[in-house]
Amino acid sequence: MASYGIVSDIHGNITALEAVWRKLDTRDLLSRMILNAGDSVAYGSNSAACIDFLRSCSQVVSVGGNYDYNVADYLHSIEKFERKWQRSRPDKLNSIRDASGQISEDQREWLRNLPSSLDLDIEGQTVYLGHYSPLGAKRGIGSWTTDSELSVIADECSFDIIIVGHTHTPFVRRSGGTLFVNPGSVGRSWGLPSFAILTVDEGKVSCEVVT
Repeated sequence: MASYGIVSDIHGNITALEAVWRKLDTRDLLSRMILNAGDSVAYGSNSAACIDFLRSCSQVVSVGGNYDYNVADYLHSIEKFERKWQRSRPDKLNSIRDASGQISEDQREWLRNLPSSLDLDIEGQTVYLGHYSPLGAKRGIGSWTTDSELSVIADECSFDIIIVGHTHTPFVRRSGGTLFVNPGSVGRSWGLPSFAILTVDEGKVSCEVVT
């Protein structure tokens, strides 16, 4: 039996990230790969510290989320972002601006170069790790996503496990032979901070959300 931690949507909250790490440690999960489904920066006041933390942990495998890429590109896209969000989402614009001001150029480059998704093999299981649905178009998967929608994704993508973030809504559901996992949000949850633990035991796959 092998278990793996899954986190997402840390959003610059180093206090919450360190608390989750302590919980992962108590479950003896820090010796294996930890999956990070993106949006590690913005909104919280410690984006730079969160990047340093994640980069210092060699077992962490990260993909990029929309805030990761927006913060990375902020200096080259200020006018574009202001037109897009200054009136409709000033909180979003301010969070991206603030996070951009916190990070170094090296950290900016790390964010910019994060892959948008990864196809992984975990204990013989084919795994998709991304911030959005594998069907693209910045489509989020949340607890409200219907079984029929999940079935379409499962049929078109043919993964054993699909791990996503973005919607900050933790859930574990099966559809069409595929296990869908969203660990919720570490640093900007709509309820309690959460993460997930994926377990593979002789080919049998299960997952639990932990708050």
